[in-house]
Amino acid sequence: MMPNYEKVKKIIYENEDLSDYIENINYELIEKPSY
Repeated sequence: MMPNYEKVKKIIYENEDLSDYIENINYELIEKPSY
């Protein structure tokens, strides 16, 4: 059985629009400087 994150990665790689969306969220939550 695949771990959940592997399933999620598979779904993301199959859907480029979703991938871009996820990356934008990651940027907003993590990489964006917090002033």
